Amino acid sequence: MTTFFSKAYGCLAGVALGDALGRATEFLTRDQIHSHFGWLDHLAAPPDFHPAHAHPLGIVTDDTAQTLLIANLLVRGETLTPENVAAALVKWSAEKSLQTNYLGPSTRRALAQLKEGVSPRETGKRGTTNGAAMRVAAIGIVNAGNFERVLNDVIAASVPTHNTRNAI
Repeated sequence: MTTFFSKAYGCLAGVALGDALGRATEFLTRDQIHSHFGWLDHLAAPPDFHPAHAHPLGIVTDDTAQTLLIANLLVRGETLTPENVAAALVKWSAEKSLQTNYLGPSTRRALAQLKEGVSPRETGKRGTTNGAAMRVAAIGIVNAGNFERVLNDVIAASVPTHNTRNAI
């Protein structure tokens, strides 16, 4: 394996590992995390009230799935646009595994609007989270050293679900 591919693989594997480690705390406040776990440095089961409480340890969330969705578009040589990212997200949401049956609130709201035919350039304007940040690792890998291309691709990947200053 070349150094580039080894680093790319390591980066994406790190995304998945971090996601699996953080799954138990997703949607929780700092106080809730501290109260339930203290310091968390291992795979742990989410609290009983958590949407993923019954899932096995080590499962990734929609964050990793969406990271790989963007990576797949880039590997296929597609130029990222809000339209093709939105189409891929809608297709993915119809096919996604039951193991990732929850979504962040901004993504959930945007997907509902996209399915109703709202423009992907409008659907992310009411986002309340910074969730698109989890999608961009592959953009940095593919466009390393090209800030303008990174910026354009990050915006294209974010706009359909997180078209807000906070997210971008």
